[in-house]
Amino acid sequence: YESSFGFVSPDRQSKAEKYHRENDKKLSVLSGILLSFALRSEGFDIHPSICTGPHGKPYLKDREFNFNISHSATRAICAVTSPSYEIGCAIEAYTKCDVRVAERVFEKQEQKRLESFSGEDADVLFTRMWTRKESYFKCMGIGISAIGTKQMNGYSFYEYSGFPGYSCSICLKTDAVFDPEFIEVTPEDIRSLF
Repeated sequence: YESSFGFVSPDRQSKAEKYHRENDKKLSVLSGILLSFALRSEGFDIHPSICTGPHGKPYLKDREFNFNISHSATRAICAVTSPSYEIGCAIEAYTKCDVRVAERVFEKQEQKRLESFSGEDADVLFTRMWTRKESYFKCMGIGISAIGTKQMNGYSFYEYSGFPGYSCSICLKTDAVFDPEFIEVTPEDIRSLF
């Protein structure tokens, strides 16, 4: 993955190096490459200044657009929107339903819904509920530290099902329903940028 360092900002390189597992380092670099792809597609510098909010949410210094990135197992995503909206995204490989985590993270009604499922169906629902909540916290810019926050009014969600074995959720700060455009970036697309 070190050969890909030239394609990402020094900030992303530093972030990637903080991961302990090699796969997470690679996915962190890939996330940065996806952001570079989005920037280049919109006609911007591919190595912008990235700042972080008080809870670590990244944003572009000049606010050309808002973005959020996420990665899990073998997938990475980058969600972008105009500067008028806040955005959060989360992707997670299907995870075994963990009752202790559910009790800490999910509201009572969510826990009851989860209890009505078992086996693989419970795992899928658990992961879908987790990514939806994570995308919301990331959109708000407060991260997972906001467990217990109940207010979701003024936010819209979209779940993408194009990655078998994964749950992917995008949250946008708007009351309007949105229909995002998904672009799968291939290695050839990335090579064409640089």
